[in-house]
Amino acid sequence: MNHRDAFADRPRFRRGRALALATVLALGLTATPTRAETAAPDTTPAPTPTAVPTHLNAVASTDRSTCAKGGTIVYHLELSWEVEPGRMVHVEDLELPLAQGLDQLSDTQSAKSTMEDGRRVAQRVHDVTYRCAEPGTFDLGPLPIKYYDGVNSQPNTAYAAAVSVTVSPGLIGRMQSPAGKAVLFVLGLAFFWGLVMLVRRARRSKAEQPAKAIPVPDRQDWDALAARARETPDGKFYADLEAAVWDEMFQLTHPQEGTSSTRLAALQNDGVPESAIAKLRQVVGQCEKNRHVDGPQSQGDAIEAVNQARAAVSEARDALLPAPEAAGRSDAPNAHND
Repeated sequence: MNHRDAFADRPRFRRGRALALATVLALGLTATPTRAETAAPDTTPAPTPTAVPTHLNAVASTDRSTCAKGGTIVYHLELSWEVEPGRMVHVEDLELPLAQGLDQLSDTQSAKSTMEDGRRVAQRVHDVTYRCAEPGTFDLGPLPIKYYDGVNSQPNTAYAAAVSVTVSPGLIGRMQSPAGKAVLFVLGLAFFWGLVMLVRRARRSKAEQPAKAIPVPDRQDWDALAARARETPDGKFYADLEAAVWDEMFQLTHPQEGTSSTRLAALQNDGVPESAIAKLRQVVGQCEKNRHVDGPQSQGDAIEAVNQARAAVSEARDALLPAPEAAGRSDAPNAHND
């Protein structure tokens, strides 16, 4: 046995070697990490859920679906959305719908907020008035509404459905159409023929009326005027004399109004001859002249005026009286010349 082996076999050396080996094993076990201890901890934050944009409802309607030309309709647009804390909804400027046959007149806006099932809902309303300008059927919309809801930088878009409006021609428009002109022509023709028939019926009725008895003149007025002529005649006397002439003449027909020329022309149209018209014109002219003379006038002239008036009236009435009655008259023109 050599010297090295003898040293190694010593008990003391063997105990030291065993102790060193145990120390090395203990340190190795302590320094070597486990598989679980070597894995790095996960520090990635949990993902944040994406916010859902606020939904905007858009509903369009009109107060009526038809409109006559020249009338108006009202386009009603209602926007609504749910109000959430910290989120502001902003609607961009609207370009209200246009149609060729509808002219926009006015836009009335209003806004309000209500509670529905515990949720606050905001509303914005547009009432747009249109004038119905041209006949036809027109669509208002569909209308896009762009808005921001405070979540995304890009705008969202809602749509209001199209609303159809029918414009009728109206009464004037119908009359201006070919069919309307034809109707007007027929109505005008019917009116014309109806007027012609009425005139013919009126003439026929007048021709078929029985001849009325013509009253005999009452000579009491002439006698009274003759008595006044023997007194002091004046302007009023001649006014009463002229009135008696017209009263006697127009007992035969309806009362006449107007000037002496108008009344004489009416008598001429009724068949009084020109010779009798001339005598009446002379009497009436003399009466109108003497009516404006102030003071008393000649009694002889007054008596002669009464006689001439009585004779002229009798001659004119004889032309209007039926032949048998005129022949049977006993009142001669100069029967009361005293």
